[in-house]
Amino acid sequence: MLKYAKKIEETALKLFKENRVDTFIGYRKGTVPMMNEPILVTDPDKVDQLYWDSFCGLNLCNYLTKRTDRIGIVANGCNSRNIVTHIIENQVKREQLYIVGIPCEGMIDHRAVHRQTIALHHRRQTFVKPGGKGGWQGHLGILMPALVQRQRNRVAAVFAAVDVVQERHALGCEA
Repeated sequence: MLKYAKKIEETALKLFKENRVDTFIGYRKGTVPMMNEPILVTDPDKVDQLYWDSFCGLNLCNYLTKRTDRIGIVANGCNSRNIVTHIIENQVKREQLYIVGIPCEGMIDHRAVHRQTIALHHRRQTFVKPGGKGGWQGHLGILMPALVQRQRNRVAAVFAAVDVVQERHALGCEA
């Protein structure tokens, strides 16, 4: 994906130098992890801020509405369909657009990543058996909740059996 960032920069710079666009709409690296932000570049010296990766998920077409200047815009498949809708609805004229198409290799939804991280945190289970004779400490890792409960039951049964055997052995009884 980062290979496209350089091509976007080169294309935007070329469009500015050829005086084909007044504004270039793209993405720049965001200040928050996994969230790139839209940028409207009007100065050719600032095209180095343009960026492209799997976190460029915002719809740039929202920045086209009612604009009268000549615009260059980065568009993947989803955004290009939205640009067509803007043209059909007379929100922007086709003659004022220069569309830089980028193949979509998939976007990462930062909200889904956040939800999965929280769910993963809640599923993390640690089993600790207090010390004493035959004390055991360990970590079973990350498991699904049902598997965790089943494993807890098995571990508890093993501990109970071990404790009973150790107590009988300590008392001199047969196992």
